[in-house]
Amino acid sequence: NNLSTNENELIKIQLDKIDFNGSSNQYNLMNDLDDYMSNKSAKDISGLNVVNINAPTPTAQIKHEDNDNISVRIEFNNKMNYSDVESKVSIIDNSSNSGVGFMPIWNNKTLHLVVDTDNGTSSTVESNPLTSGTTYKVSLLGTAKDSDGNTLGSDLVKYITP
Repeated sequence: NNLSTNENELIKIQLDKIDFNGSSNQYNLMNDLDDYMSNKSAKDISGLNVVNINAPTPTAQIKHEDNDNISVRIEFNNKMNYSDVESKVSIIDNSSNSGVGFMPIWNNKTLHLVVDTDNGTSSTVESNPLTSGTTYKVSLLGTAKDSDGNTLGSDLVKYITP
């Protein structure tokens, strides 16, 4: 099939037929597409989103070190959808039932929550840590998604007392 310079052609690629685990497969896919197009350039390539349907169900663990009043971390087994997870995490002061602000910092599959009890209302650069002896509830909704769109399935809750 030769493409003329005046034609637009939609090329659909069946992603379920491609093994993306091979190191050179993405290069080969683009190389084969270039050969098919007879050295014409693509106007737009969109919608290429590889989803691993065989990925394990995502799991998470909330971890907190004794006497740490600055941070909490959540460790995942899968690469997560960062913005989705961040929107489904909360830290609540158990005594007042008020939310505690935090800054999310990702390192691969681990989300570090750096707490700021003034919820960013102070103009100073230092954060206000958690109060020692106070119990806090750290929650992650079970609807949190990994990068393939799979959900945790159940809520995760941990009570911490720095």
